[in-house]
Amino acid sequence: MSVCARDLPFTMDLERLYWVDECEDNVDDLCLHGDVVIRIRDVVVKETTTVSAAGLRLLRSLFHDHVAGVGEQLFPCCGHTMLADPQGETVEILGCEEGLDWSVHHDGESVTITTDEGVRVTCAYADYEAEVLRFANAVEAFYAEAKERVLPDDPVERAGYEAFWKEWRSCKRECVK
Repeated sequence: MSVCARDLPFTMDLERLYWVDECEDNVDDLCLHGDVVIRIRDVVVKETTTVSAAGLRLLRSLFHDHVAGVGEQLFPCCGHTMLADPQGETVEILGCEEGLDWSVHHDGESVTITTDEGVRVTCAYADYEAEVLRFANAVEAFYAEAKERVLPDDPVERAGYEAFWKEWRSCKRECVK
């Protein structure tokens, strides 16, 4: 399913979405996985990633700069633990060291994306926001159409998942202001 605007120098396509065991109806898996094709200028990368974590991290990148290699990767391989902050408003998603990352820098009404290899593209903030929202909306639509998730009994795990969606929705609300 395509979620990109073809006239942009930065695009993201979701090719296939699935739960951890690569099926479409695992109700116990809280993290959505998928195959993503990302284009930054002429560089095209295909990555298998935890698209739910990637969606949230991309939403965060709409409001804050992100430095590659510092903190969480934008496209993590996995996200096996979600920890809510004490207020239950935001979530930290822990995973392995594998994944895909780049820097995002805001400068007024523009956003510059820079890869580790030095590929750089600058686009209007509105275009970057639209691309991120297309990606996030596709992830959210998959959750909405999937069978209802079975939340864990563990209160820490449950709070992490609930904080994930609370932060997700908060980021999206900020976009429409």
